[in-house]
Amino acid sequence: MTSSPQYSQALRGRSRTTALTLGLLAASCGGGSSDPVPTVNAPGAGAVWSGQRTIFWSGFGSDGTVDITISDDGGATFTTLVAGTPNDGSHAFDTAIYPDDSDYQVRVSGQKGSDRSPVFAIDNTAPVISLTAPNGGELVGAAGTITWTTTDANVGTVQILASADGGANYGITVANAAPDTGTYAWDASNIAGGTTYRIQVTATDRGGNVSTADASDADFEVDSTPPVISLMSPNGGETVTGIEDITWMTTDDNLGTVEIYLSSNGGTSYDETIVLDAADTGSFPWESGRVEDGANYRVRVVAVDGAGNRSTPDSSDANFTTRNVRLQGPAHYRDTNGNGIIDQGDQLYLRYSEQVIVNMNADAADFKLPKAGDMLGGGATVEQGDENFTILITLGSNPVLRTRGVYDPALDMDPDAPSGIDMEGVVTPDSIEAVDGTDVSSVGPVEITIQPVPFSVTAIETVEARRGAVGDLDGDGILDLVLAVIDGDASQRWSGNGNLTWTMVQTFDTADTRDVALGDVDGDGDLDVVTAVAGPNQVWFNDGSGNLVDSSQGLGAATSQSVELFDADGDGDLDALFANLDNMPNQVWFNDGNGVFMNSGQSLGNRSTQAVAFADLDGDGDIDFFAANDGENSEVWRNNGSGVFAGTAIPVTSTNGRDVKAADLDGDGDIDIFMSALGQNQFLRNAGDGTFPDGPVFYGNNDNRGVDFFDIDGDGDLDVITAKNFDSGRYWINDGDGNFTEDRVDLLPGPANDVVIGRFDSDSDIDLLIINGPDQMTNSGQHQPYGGSVSGGQPLANYEATALTDGPWQSGKPAKGDVNGDGTMDLLVPDVAGSVNVLLGDGVGGFTLGTAFGGAGGTGGDLFDGDGDGDLDYLQRLGSTGTVADRYFVNDGSGTFTDSGLSLGLETYAPGDMDGDGDADLVVITGAVVESWDGFDNGTFMPTGQTLDLVTDHVIAAFGDFDQDGDIDFFSSDTTSVRVVENDGIGAWSLVDTITFPSTGAIAMGDLDRDGDMDLVLGSTSGSTNLSWSEFDALTGFATVQTSLNNTSVINDIELADRNEDGRLDLFAVDGATGNRFLNLGGGNGTFNSGGPQSFVGMSSLSLIDVDRDGDPDIYGAFGNGGAPAAVADQLMILN
Repeated sequence: MTSSPQYSQALRGRSRTTALTLGLLAASCGGGSSDPVPTVNAPGAGAVWSGQRTIFWSGFGSDGTVDITISDDGGATFTTLVAGTPNDGSHAFDTAIYPDDSDYQVRVSGQKGSDRSPVFAIDNTAPVISLTAPNGGELVGAAGTITWTTTDANVGTVQILASADGGANYGITVANAAPDTGTYAWDASNIAGGTTYRIQVTATDRGGNVSTADASDADFEVDSTPPVISLMSPNGGETVTGIEDITWMTTDDNLGTVEIYLSSNGGTSYDETIVLDAADTGSFPWESGRVEDGANYRVRVVAVDGAGNRSTPDSSDANFTTRNVRLQGPAHYRDTNGNGIIDQGDQLYLRYSEQVIVNMNADAADFKLPKAGDMLGGGATVEQGDENFTILITLGSNPVLRTRGVYDPALDMDPDAPSGIDMEGVVTPDSIEAVDGTDVSSVGPVEITIQPVPFSVTAIETVEARRGAVGDLDGDGILDLVLAVIDGDASQRWSGNGNLTWTMVQTFDTADTRDVALGDVDGDGDLDVVTAVAGPNQVWFNDGSGNLVDSSQGLGAATSQSVELFDADGDGDLDALFANLDNMPNQVWFNDGNGVFMNSGQSLGNRSTQAVAFADLDGDGDIDFFAANDGENSEVWRNNGSGVFAGTAIPVTSTNGRDVKAADLDGDGDIDIFMSALGQNQFLRNAGDGTFPDGPVFYGNNDNRGVDFFDIDGDGDLDVITAKNFDSGRYWINDGDGNFTEDRVDLLPGPANDVVIGRFDSDSDIDLLIINGPDQMTNSGQHQPYGGSVSGGQPLANYEATALTDGPWQSGKPAKGDVNGDGTMDLLVPDVAGSVNVLLGDGVGGFTLGTAFGGAGGTGGDLFDGDGDGDLDYLQRLGSTGTVADRYFVNDGSGTFTDSGLSLGLETYAPGDMDGDGDADLVVITGAVVESWDGFDNGTFMPTGQTLDLVTDHVIAAFGDFDQDGDIDFFSSDTTSVRVVENDGIGAWSLVDTITFPSTGAIAMGDLDRDGDMDLVLGSTSGSTNLSWSEFDALTGFATVQTSLNNTSVINDIELADRNEDGRLDLFAVDGATGNRFLNLGGGNGTFNSGGPQSFVGMSSLSLIDVDRDGDPDIYGAFGNGGAPAAVADQLMILN
């Protein structure tokens, strides 16, 4: 009920209380009920309108009229659509007068209030549709796909029609309202085949706008009939060998491809795919050698025609048999001349699955090298190996192989990837065959690993020995040998000659010695010897020159079979653990630090222990041990930290253990066990707490003796070698996860008791020494060295020179780094006019010239982040003999440099953070005085007042952390010596050493002998001693060793890098007199074997920089002061 105007006017004159009372009274009588809430019902949320539409509303009650307004900006502003239209709930709306948009709203307003619609779109533009397939010429099968593209803001549905008469009539409905997704799966299985089909598509958008139809431009064919295939062979009963043709017949008008599957279980399942897309020619050459021999094989074929229709499978009617003679990997490479290079005369040693015969027509062409660029070399020959199962390939001229690492077929196009080898799919008939005449088969490439080769000198002819140990007893840097001699003869000490030969220099310990251990038991810095014997064990002190002196100690009375030295009680010296036979307990003897041992009083088991291995097996920080027992299960003995041990038996382990070693073999960070045994070898995977819950994994067969670890195949994990009695040794190749594959080693047959691993020659590769005897065999007492050739695993890099640009370039070194932030290495090179030229690398070996800067002359400079903004700025050195201060240029991040205006010293270096405060500092050397300048994050530098007087004038400097204490030290040369300056970590210096060396022209640092510290290489610009390397020791400083380099007299520049990927630093040097560049292979012990020279006449300096991002060092060569020969540009990039 609505109040009359008169009633309302009367209420205005009354008090608020009276009005409230009357209002409550009216409400109680029903007069206060309100009209419905106004609501706009259409357009609704997300609507798309076109053409004539109707706006609907409700709930405006007795209002006679309403106003309708419209917004095109999502309701921010409204304009009048119609005013005072009757309140009848609807209004006709012509959308065509409004532009297409998606942000419309309408609002209906009356006296009772207003309401607005949700946002909706107006779209009066018809979509445009284009059919993309099938558009003519295609072959469509029972399962076809129709595709199109639609241009419209509000896609909706698509009508798809087909014509069987070339487009005259589209009377076949494929879909009436398919979603406009651009694709439709067409089931054409019920469509009759034909060659005059077309498709027509018409789009209707969400606003109801309809496109113009688009149709196929030309006819296409429909083939919905599946092919019929029949397998012909192998169909059952055959014996398949080598490459076997799988044959079939297909009935179809549009032949396509064939899928071929293999069953090894008589057709129960076809789980192995032979090929998925063989051409439907009726046959496919199958390399049957890629599957194991067996008698339950069947083949299944499925035809897929050109239209994609699939046939019913057809399979072999019965089982057939495979029979193949297989190459069993890996193949072994032998560097027969030991020169560290793959070259003519080296050998590949290949093993087959059974005895093979190499006939006269055998040819190297029967072998396939799948990796790009690999070659066996011209004139390579094939002959019978020294065992019935083997053949030997002798490499011809200019062979190319890479033998370090695991072969990966995915890298066949990478010439730097590891090599593989296989038989060709079709070998010369009857060339290499089994005894029954079966030709060898292709089985897929196997990798090529490096096999140590017997050294050319005669084996060590001596008495029979059970064990051997190596170490540098006489302090000459060469590994010596100690033999544990059995059967009453005296044990022996042999002095190493550094070339895989030894000279016998001492006999000692006349007892029946079973094992020896080397270690500094008396704390005097040299290696002493402890022996395990059949009677009191003995301790022999080294007098410092290698001579062993009896300490007159008798440690125990049991028959000891093995001895190990380790710090059992955590007091810092070496204690002794003896493994005893005859069910006598093992014993620990504590060392007092002076080599005097006392029995710990522990009886550790009552079993016959053959060998022990010590390590922190349970991860608690102390040393435990593993006992390999004979006659009972082996044991783990856990240390409580003070040298007291508690044992736990390992179930299921062999009762005939012979040797044991401990290391992390599965890469999980804890220590695992590998034990050799008279039965099978055993691998025990540690759970991290000294338990082995998985139990042993068994490998090999009987008569295993010594065992040791090293990275045989160069893949970064530890592999295993075992010595065997009555047979050749075995490699066990680790996949990195503790899974091992047997690889027979062509080592001198037994009786082999032990295998000793070390670097016995100057090339630093891993070499072997097999300890033989006793037995009544020919080789008893002959201990055979085998020279490793890991360096032979990689050929020398080929360097190809590319001229960059001509110009008046200086001979000084460029600065190198990424100056424009694109992830590639750039160069900043000074020229004689004073400008610094910016060479921006493209990441593949090329450079473009950036914006040059500077202009006051200069000899070089350093790239460093002087202002802490994350990009590399540049310090330009103008020469210590000049009068102009060095300059600092700020990088804007793109490789464009601006002069900062700062005036620095006359010989300034930017080595890094010298004082540990996180920003870059400078070192200024003026004459003989070194001064420190502290850097700040804003790119300013101030002298700190910290100076050092070197007494004589400085010539060149080099920076690095030679003492490995985390801060930056440096070297400064004068005309006669090199000064070693140590940093205290906060920027204060002290002169700690002086190395006499004349006319130093180049300084480089690196770990030349791989002992963990930084050594020093110096090059001289005059005198007969042109190259020096200094070995650093934390206690004694630098010890200088003089050597020579390729008969050159002037060394102008030196850099170090691993050129041939053997893990050792090689030497890159420039002869300043001739300009020749020399590349010398590092021996890993401070020696350099010639790998060159490779000359670029006129070169004055070099810089190593991986410009093509392939992981190896490339060379930037500078040719000084525009003086290069006419045929050579003034600077070269020499790619490795």
